[in-house]
Amino acid sequence: LDESTADKVFAEFLNLVRGEGSAALIATHNERLAERMDRVVRLHDGVLE
Repeated sequence: LDESTADKVFAEFLNLVRGEGSAALIATHNERLAERMDRVVRLHDGVLE
């Protein structure tokens, strides 16, 4: 997906998850995407931080 479409799709996904009171596990290397999360856990040298 291009960046603009990806932003729209992800915004809709977040609205759906939050609206249902659900949780979602997202694995990404995209820092900009990670900044939109309520909570971020990073794996660094095999250690969760």
